Amino acid sequence: MNKRARIVAVFLCIIVFLQGCASSGNSPSTTESNNENTDTVETKELNMVDIETEKAVISWNNMKIDNPDLNLTEEQLKILEYFDNDYFPVYSYEALQRYPKLYNDTQIRFWGGVMKMLETDDEYYTCLVHFQSNTIEEEGWIPISDDTNYIVVKGKHPEDGRIIENDILSFYGRYKGVDEYTINGEQGYYPTLAAYRALPQDFSGQPYPRFDLSFIKSIATTIFGNNIKIDDPHKKEGYAIDPLHPNGFCYYLVTPDNQTNANFSSFEFCRNYGMIRDANITESVEKKFYVSSDFNHYIITVLNHDIDLLYIDYYDRDFNKLWSREFENTDNALFDHTEDSIFIAANNDFYIIDTKTGEDVIPPVYVGEKIKISVLKDGIFLVGTGNKDNVMKVDFSGNIVWRTSIDLEISACVNPQIVNDSIILLVTNNPDNGINIIDKMVSLDSDGTITSEAVVYEN
Repeated sequence: MNKRARIVAVFLCIIVFLQGCASSGNSPSTTESNNENTDTVETKELNMVDIETEKAVISWNNMKIDNPDLNLTEEQLKILEYFDNDYFPVYSYEALQRYPKLYNDTQIRFWGGVMKMLETDDEYYTCLVHFQSNTIEEEGWIPISDDTNYIVVKGKHPEDGRIIENDILSFYGRYKGVDEYTINGEQGYYPTLAAYRALPQDFSGQPYPRFDLSFIKSIATTIFGNNIKIDDPHKKEGYAIDPLHPNGFCYYLVTPDNQTNANFSSFEFCRNYGMIRDANITESVEKKFYVSSDFNHYIITVLNHDIDLLYIDYYDRDFNKLWSREFENTDNALFDHTEDSIFIAANNDFYIIDTKTGEDVIPPVYVGEKIKISVLKDGIFLVGTGNKDNVMKVDFSGNIVWRTSIDLEISACVNPQIVNDSIILLVTNNPDNGINIIDKMVSLDSDGTITSEAVVYEN
């Protein structure tokens, strides 16, 4: 198995907690239970304010920390950064050089070795990174002086220390095209990354945790208040790997001091990806915690796989339950949300729910099995599996606006990214679960026309 396959195999165990693999089944029916203020905890000040944007309504999946139209507090920005898992993984340097129009202004992640510091001070840096090129010896990483696979990375130094030469790091940021640079007196054209975050790369074969204790503590206290306890179960005697905690899955256990509400007793804050789930999760019952788009409410989903039953509960920031919805015959669900609405694809049906009442805005619409959803300015974009009509757009009344077929048997998809009014997709054909892989990037315009596409990785 090659390096990409090994990495994919490790990540598949973790990603399963972040997204379901949609499957066919009976159309779900729902029941409503509104204004249930029976689950409460003591009121506290979270210093959260409503989001302000200029005209356009931006859904949760499309809110990014570098968006100048968002008026967010520092606490809100951290929560947004935590839950944002929308980074296209890059496995091919050639793709970054060959397809800058596809990658331009998308969020990407990759790892590499710092070969040279081009500029640096106490706050910011610009460095030359060698993309995924290294050898490992007993004494550590030895850089390879190959001058072909360079990326120029610009960012802010981490709080716990400056980036220096020979560091080997995982980078998260926004791709800014291919630019001309003069390095050591020689001109060259290299991809450029505006980095949000740089993390030490772990070569034990496991993904290095993206979030440290300080970061998790910050968002946990913003959500639950200061009266919490944080623990690291991995350091406890008897900690064991199991199907719910596979090798490489890192998390901190957060427990509020106030235990009067059973729905908020203890949570696992994932350190690899932005995900919060109930610590009492079982293989049968999956319970997850989300922050709403206005940062003033919380969404809890409970999916019972034994009886195919989904609950969606909506709480205010004092943890009073405002309403609850029940979806029968549901073995998978994915959603996006704005301040006013929650958009759900549950098995084969599509719903729009009013966040104030918990009631349907439109009757359920049949859309087929889907694996990704993203709310646009003028509709909802949905990605399905297979190679026929595998992407589609629905308007806010539930009418199908267009369908498009991407020429790939889609089995997985990273969350779509909206860049300059284009929809950018990274879709994968992975029939052998990590052995034979094809990644294709696709750009679609607002009418569903494919304007550009390319295979960016194949093994």
